[in-house]
Amino acid sequence: MHAKTQVQAKPQAPGIEVKPKQVSHFGILFEKVAPLYTLLLVLWAVALIEWLWAWKIAIPDPIYVTLLAAAMTVYVAVRTWSDWNHLIALRNRLNEQSTVREFLDGLRGLGYRVLHNIPGDSGNIDHVIFSTHGVFGIQVVDRRKTADSDNRIRYDGAAVSLNGGPYDSSVIDFANARSKQLQRLIRECTGAELPVKAVLLFPGWTVESAESQNQASVWVLSPKALPMWIKNTPESMGGREVRHTATELSAYLANYE
Repeated sequence: MHAKTQVQAKPQAPGIEVKPKQVSHFGILFEKVAPLYTLLLVLWAVALIEWLWAWKIAIPDPIYVTLLAAAMTVYVAVRTWSDWNHLIALRNRLNEQSTVREFLDGLRGLGYRVLHNIPGDSGNIDHVIFSTHGVFGIQVVDRRKTADSDNRIRYDGAAVSLNGGPYDSSVIDFANARSKQLQRLIRECTGAELPVKAVLLFPGWTVESAESQNQASVWVLSPKALPMWIKNTPESMGGREVRHTATELSAYLANYE
């Protein structure tokens, strides 16, 4: 039995979409520490006023405010430094999500219907593709890559191993749960019982999978491999059914509160 470790695969908050644009880490950093810099500026302004008072009439004593401002300066510097790597990683993850979204939107040229951020009772489904080859519920896994490794994923059809680490099946269970959630939602919107293929996408990773993945309940792929996997899946829906299902789910999104 495979040992389990935790792989992060967090959906976005319901109803919130990642817009297809690049995210500046300087902008993220500014938003995170702007209140600290504002407080720091105020403290130094007060310290300056105190010194001006001291030069004029020798009261009040500016030393205490100056020491407080100096201490705050050290704190802000340490906080900024400690947050920097985290913010860079966050920027990269947001940009990867945006890149995947743009890539999937490009599949509309193949006649596919693509929706994003489908809210449900237990969280968001990142992306959904409707095609004559079936319905595909897609989750994007944010997993930090390292410069000193090959960033490879091994998938045996039941669990994944990242960079030669222990196999983990929790992310597979997560994808299966989301696909069942999407299946229930389609049934509620259309009354039809349609199978949903669960897909996990790992942006920036090389996926090595066994042949058994063809029969596995979940596909584990890099984003660029997805179109070929869909194309190689036998057709199971007519064009009218694809359009109807996508339209009904779009109406659900439009009315979701």
